[in-house]
Amino acid sequence: MIDRTTSITKVIKNLNLDTLQDRRTANRLCILHKARQGLLALPVEHLLKPSLRQSRHTHSDSYQIITCAKDYYKYSYFPKTVIDWNQLPQSIINIQDSTSFKTAVQEFLKQD
Repeated sequence: MIDRTTSITKVIKNLNLDTLQDRRTANRLCILHKARQGLLALPVEHLLKPSLRQSRHTHSDSYQIITCAKDYYKYSYFPKTVIDWNQLPQSIINIQDSTSFKTAVQEFLKQD
């Protein structure tokens, strides 16, 4: 039974539920994944530029980070999603099926 002193965060962890932040991140990444595959009418190729150089921390499908002077743009869809996209491992990026991609992203986010 839950009373006033029960920590909701602990209840969520005990039930092994995704946090709201993780659900939002997974959904943003799934939208970008579908757009890259042409399943959504989102002009990704016109809005995002591929990364100019690779390092051991990036993958071949990384995008350039979008620099922002204002917070209202910094926390909008594309700048925020590009950062999360670039942190995904290549094995997840290579998944073609949308459902499998979402499952893999959710598992990846739980590891953090």
